[in-house]
Amino acid sequence: MRWRPVGRLVRRVRRMAGGGGLAPQVNFTGSPRIGVAPLDVTFAGSTDATAWLWEKSDSSGAVYVPFAGQATDQNPVETFAAGSWTIRLTATNDHGSSEFVRLDYLNVS
Repeated sequence: MRWRPVGRLVRRVRRMAGGGGLAPQVNFTGSPRIGVAPLDVTFAGSTDATAWLWEKSDSSGAVYVPFAGQATDQNPVETFAAGSWTIRLTATNDHGSSEFVRLDYLNVS
């Protein structure tokens, strides 16, 4: 897997499959991004995909785990404990998949 920097906090990669189409243009937002635990965050994912996988990692970024319960929804709600959280969204369509990562996107106290 190859990551390309896109600013200080965001990295993404776009993979294309055969057939002349493009993998989805992936992006997401989440709100609120700062708060007190337990913090419920509502996410909104890219719209040109047919499948989504939402994952989170603590600030180490070593291990990503799927969101609890709504990991494959386009617009999930996830509850976060205290910490700094990195979020990864993998979006897929008939032509391939793309990943979008926001490093230290959430800060929960």
